[in-house]
Amino acid sequence: MKTWLCDPSFPYFNQNSQQCQSSCGGFTYENTVNFTCDPCSNVNCYQCDVTNSSICTTCASYLFYELTLDGDCACMSS
Repeated sequence: MKTWLCDPSFPYFNQNSQQCQSSCGGFTYENTVNFTCDPCSNVNCYQCDVTNSSICTTCASYLFYELTLDGDCACMSS
């Protein structure tokens, strides 16, 4: 059950900050069904696919990961 009301220009509710946002930040994706910022399933993703939250579109750079062809984040090889 939706317990918040966000303005159409800030449609996504971030449950961590308890604020409405125009887009979701890092480590989350825009859930277009519930209009929430949900966490990526893969903890190494900085941004993930909206249809499959375990597929990364970018990696958390500070963790020194690189994006693989299958949408995972692997340790950078030296």
